[in-house]
Amino acid sequence: MSFEVDNTSNTSTKPKYTTMEDPNPQPILDPPVVLIAGAGLGGLMAALLLERANINYSVFDRAAKVKPLDLYDFMLSKIPPEKLFMGKKIMSILQNDEGVMIRCADNTHYHGDILIGADGAYSGVRQSLYKQLDDQGLLPSVDKEEMTVGYICMVGTTGPLDPEKYPALKDPRCHFTTILGKDTPHSWSTATVPGHRLAWSAKMQVDKATAKDMMFRNSEWGPESNKAMIDDLYNFPTIHGGKLGDLIDATDKDMISKIYIEEKLFLTWTYGRTALIGDGAVAAMQDAVILVNCIYDIEDVTFGNIKAALASYKSQRFDKAQEQVNMSKMLGKIIFGHKWSERMLRTAIYNMPKWVQIRSYMKMATYRPMIAFLPPVPNVNNIKLLPQKPSTRYAKELAKEKAASKSVDVDNGDLKTIGSFNMTSYKDITGYDTLFFSRPVLYELLLSKIPPSKVHMSKKIKSIQQNDEGVMVRCSDNTHYQGDILIGADGAYSGVRQSLYKQLDQQGLLPAKDKEELTMAYLCMVGIAGPLDPEKYSLLKEPRAHFSTVLGDKSAYSWTTVTLPGNKISWSTKVHLDRAIAQDMMYRNSEWGPEANETMIDEISGFPTQHGGVLGDLIDATDKNLISKVYIEEKLFETWTYGHTALIGDGAVAAMQDAVILVNCIYDIEEVTHENIKAALADYRAQRNYMRMASYRPLINFLPPVPNTTNLKLQPQKPSKRYAKEQAARNETSGIAVV
Repeated sequence: MSFEVDNTSNTSTKPKYTTMEDPNPQPILDPPVVLIAGAGLGGLMAALLLERANINYSVFDRAAKVKPLDLYDFMLSKIPPEKLFMGKKIMSILQNDEGVMIRCADNTHYHGDILIGADGAYSGVRQSLYKQLDDQGLLPSVDKEEMTVGYICMVGTTGPLDPEKYPALKDPRCHFTTILGKDTPHSWSTATVPGHRLAWSAKMQVDKATAKDMMFRNSEWGPESNKAMIDDLYNFPTIHGGKLGDLIDATDKDMISKIYIEEKLFLTWTYGRTALIGDGAVAAMQDAVILVNCIYDIEDVTFGNIKAALASYKSQRFDKAQEQVNMSKMLGKIIFGHKWSERMLRTAIYNMPKWVQIRSYMKMATYRPMIAFLPPVPNVNNIKLLPQKPSTRYAKELAKEKAASKSVDVDNGDLKTIGSFNMTSYKDITGYDTLFFSRPVLYELLLSKIPPSKVHMSKKIKSIQQNDEGVMVRCSDNTHYQGDILIGADGAYSGVRQSLYKQLDQQGLLPAKDKEELTMAYLCMVGIAGPLDPEKYSLLKEPRAHFSTVLGDKSAYSWTTVTLPGNKISWSTKVHLDRAIAQDMMYRNSEWGPEANETMIDEISGFPTQHGGVLGDLIDATDKNLISKVYIEEKLFETWTYGHTALIGDGAVAAMQDAVILVNCIYDIEEVTHENIKAALADYRAQRNYMRMASYRPLINFLPPVPNTTNLKLQPQKPSKRYAKEQAARNETSGIAVV
């Protein structure tokens, strides 16, 4: 929660400060509240983790807007806009036992429980904090010293380039090259990045006196100084052919930045309610991980607990940060250094045995700060990792979750339990929870990931045509579309399947079994009630889903309720149909429409539920447009594929598993020919012909595998030949080349 000052009256909603000289913050209404100064990579990383941990926060940055950068844009897109405040330059901070306040240049101020200073090398938070500590005689002398400047750096990323002119862009691997100037203090680097672009940078090594003079005169910034440095760099050769100037010319001038590369490890990381995180991208994100882990473990938000958490953050990170600073200095000397001592060091390092270099890389890889309140990332290469302080709160939550009763209960009509399925043991065996969620919500999530230009609605497929060259679908609006492969995923009464089966039947190729009607076993009505009052439906207060099924004693009905997020309850009822009744319903089509719905609702409204009351209470709390009635039909067809066409199932889980295996097979088609397509579709049918519950887990072949957390013996899956080739090609990369 944040509180903003009215600029005219200089007052704010409670809590408030009366004057800058008399800071008496009122207690925060909904602790904890975290204020993050700085929307760089470190600040956004902290925000993302706090969002995931459901901890209240706001982010403030001095810039009115930021330049579009790939990773930055991705992270920024995950932050709710209402939690991000741009154009907020922090001028001062105030803190005491009750809270912390930041005051901005626009005369607004904000209050919280914890302040994270993530606002860069010249952090306004750090400067304000250090001034206060210095005034009190609490600031170590080393923290008063200036940062060390070793290089001036210019960086940029080109727009899309012609891969024919720059062949390295055709390779999916990154090509990174650094060139050291022979008679100049400059070094320059290029790296291929996605989108047929080249990232480039140039560094000029400066001595201490030159750096101090530049900092004093501040003459190295602005368009004129950019042009002067560009002129110096323009004719430097690159490994891609041509000059560095060619890449500079292909770069949007707003995407060219010039910075001092400064290094210093401060001793003071935290004080009171304030914590500082680093400025280097990787170090800053690692700081954010450990800091949010510590904040997450604050169960009782008191001043003492906050100070202890921030102290724990520093104790966990300081030694590693010191190693990282020293390593950064060493790498700078090795890769970019021009002094004779640095050249000798570089020669020695590059002539070391390969095993020594690998050992050094392995040592760096042993430190992997993990998010303590999420399942751990798998250690795929079984590297011996450095230990990390676990989360006491997360351990308690896991223990509580494991101890909780997790079952699917089956009751009789008098609500007496006649049996249950233990889902706790299911998780112990498989490593996964059983999740209940709203199908429309999942549908919206999946649909949101598909570019709108690739989704064509109101296209009822009337017929399909295919031959050795391809496949065509014709729609009821007289449009038609052509492709190499057609996937029929259009439901139980698939238009694709009906058209395909008709063609096969005319040719005498359709099995007799596939001509039979679907078997109808149940008539089902479903809906989602709510939001409901948790005081009336107390099970809604629990984070776990409560699943209950009641079997009618004197009727063919059964009914089910499941608690859902948002104080909602999903309900469904099924009535068993014998074959004669089902066929009569299909023939007369009498079970559809508002009247039939009302008839069924009248029959089921009086059924009792485990939540108290009757099913009719939930039906009354359900939007009538969200009540659906369907036949539950079952049949396994024999014909799944023919020519360039493949069919996938209608049941949600089975359909998604079909899709995974089918796309795996399509992905492995390296040469698109009629025979290769038929072979791939036949392979899909062969792989999907069996399933045994938890041991069957179809995985996406061209992505890293999902870890088998319980070492359950899984059924084997056919690997992707294409993915294996691509992985082998990636492993052959030459790494960093220094010329």
